[in-house]
Amino acid sequence: LVPFLDSSGFFVADSSFSNYISTPFSLTSIFNLQYLNCDKSFLVSNSYNFLLGTKFFKTNTVFDFLEKLNYSISTYSQLSNPESLYGYGLGVERPVNWIRKLTLERLYLNPWLLNKMSGVFQHEKSMPKDHLITLKKYREYNQEALKFTSNVCKKQVPTNAPPRFFYIHFMLPHDPYQFDENGNIIDSLKNIGGIDPDGYLKQIKYSNKIIREITNCLLRDKNRKKIIIIQGDHGYRHFKNAPAFDQFTALNAIYFYN
Repeated sequence: LVPFLDSSGFFVADSSFSNYISTPFSLTSIFNLQYLNCDKSFLVSNSYNFLLGTKFFKTNTVFDFLEKLNYSISTYSQLSNPESLYGYGLGVERPVNWIRKLTLERLYLNPWLLNKMSGVFQHEKSMPKDHLITLKKYREYNQEALKFTSNVCKKQVPTNAPPRFFYIHFMLPHDPYQFDENGNIIDSLKNIGGIDPDGYLKQIKYSNKIIREITNCLLRDKNRKKIIIIQGDHGYRHFKNAPAFDQFTALNAIYFYN
């Protein structure tokens, strides 16, 4: 991928690291152009902090700055709407469940426990219905993100049209690993967790193909001046026996029209 981006006119940082290993913290920092000035308790990946991150994302410095310069802003991101966060397998719960999970009702709310109890006499392993729905929503999110991006870059815009800023967030190659290297859907019980190096590698290859496709599409129109940023918001978090710092490595490639 790096040789392709180099030949396309991108600057690719050879040692790029995210400041945080959780999406809401990383994106809040990026779009507010500063480190997060808060107690470490606010950097724990839980529902409260995830939803707090979405609030700061929607009122960020970059969007405000660009709007004052008359940019039109379009986003496709699960952080744009808190409701869209629920059910993606991100561990984000509705506030009403925060209290429920402090009681014995947490047993009922655990789909894996119920699935295990109901399948005591079954020989084949299966995934809970709620988890299957989560996987489906995750797939559809990435498919819609690709469709949104394709529509953006294929649309011909007059040279004298007002400036535009697009932010599109793919949850790739993020787990669960449901796509092979060609974008075909993988149906596997390994989708349960993120510790699947083979699945991760396949999804990396698929992500690289998407990046090539999007890049070629965006650069096809030579009439509009463009700045393109392709950037990861955190790294792979399932290394075995590797330094924690390896979780922060992230792609960072930037194209300037001039």
